[in-house]
Amino acid sequence: LRITLSLRTRLLLAGVLVNAMMLALLIADGISVMDKKLRERARIHLEEQKQLLNAALSVPLAGREHRAIIQILEGVRSDSGITYLVLLDHNEKLVASAGWEEGAPLPQAAASPGAPLSLQGERIHTAVDFESSGIRIGRLHFGISTAFMRAARAELIRESLAIGGFALVLSVLSMVALSYWLTRNLAQLTKASENLAAGDLNVRLPVETRDEVGKLTYAFNTMASTLQNRIKALAENEAKFSAIADYSYDCELWISPEGKLIWINPRVLDM
Repeated sequence: LRITLSLRTRLLLAGVLVNAMMLALLIADGISVMDKKLRERARIHLEEQKQLLNAALSVPLAGREHRAIIQILEGVRSDSGITYLVLLDHNEKLVASAGWEEGAPLPQAAASPGAPLSLQGERIHTAVDFESSGIRIGRLHFGISTAFMRAARAELIRESLAIGGFALVLSVLSMVALSYWLTRNLAQLTKASENLAAGDLNVRLPVETRDEVGKLTYAFNTMASTLQNRIKALAENEAKFSAIADYSYDCELWISPEGKLIWINPRVLDM
């Protein structure tokens, strides 16, 4: 089954398709840029936390102040921020922890500071080394929650999709108006051509614009006028011929190539 679409429908579908593709590309590019910015912000936040924890724990760790270390770990831990902290000495033995089950294996820390971070998981796992006089005295493993960044990413995606959908609706409405404006004169031309073919030689259309549609309308009016004049001239010539032939003294007749009589003048009847 072959479906024939009107010009207006094809223009509308083409416009909607192009606009949808452009909006999809813009939204995808915006989400990609947003992800890069969020990962960069997470990396900067991670480095800031490392510096703060290094400054807060280096002195107590060097002085083996166990109570002060526990207080600091408990103070900085938060479900929405740093979710766990595990402090190890230079021999990788546990010194203190907060928010982490004792004896559970530690997750692999994130790569180098310049490496991109993944925000898909619930936490970013990382570690920082503590040094004193160039000698490594301990290592802190901790995890930062990505809930806030994931929520921000989801909200930005929702906003981008909402803006894209609103823009698509406006685009569809504008394309409907544009397609109707472009094809309404063509519909009038089609109707006028059908009337002309049916024998209405007086049909004319107003020329409202000077664009291609206006030029086409003007050409149609010129064609209709020329056709009307030609038919009128043919009718006049036929009337003259009929008058001459009907009153001719001689016998006048038309015979087809097949030998059939087509027309005969009244003089034959007299003869």
